[in-house]
Amino acid sequence: WAALMLSMDPSNPRYKDYGYGKQTDEWAAEQTSEVHSFLRRWDYMIGDKIYLVGGEFSIADCAILNVPFSLSWVVEMDVEGRYPNLWRYAQRTMSARPVGSTTFFAQFP
Repeated sequence: WAALMLSMDPSNPRYKDYGYGKQTDEWAAEQTSEVHSFLRRWDYMIGDKIYLVGGEFSIADCAILNVPFSLSWVVEMDVEGRYPNLWRYAQRTMSARPVGSTTFFAQFP
């Protein structure tokens, strides 16, 4: 994403350190490790919860529901295999989504 944004606005300093060839393999490994550490904690904390907060669909679910699907569909991460609780949560939440949200999910496979 940062590489795309940099290509659109090369003068923007926010994206200068990202993109292919901009960081070392060690840096990439460290960032990947941090992401997986976060996802492991999230997977553990979700457990068998249906919703993140309380017993009903909330803005918290809306805010993070895209993460497991983006990691699976865009990055092709095996979220289901690596983080089964997170994947089940996403699947359950998607299945129980409010009727008004159908239009927004129709664009995804």
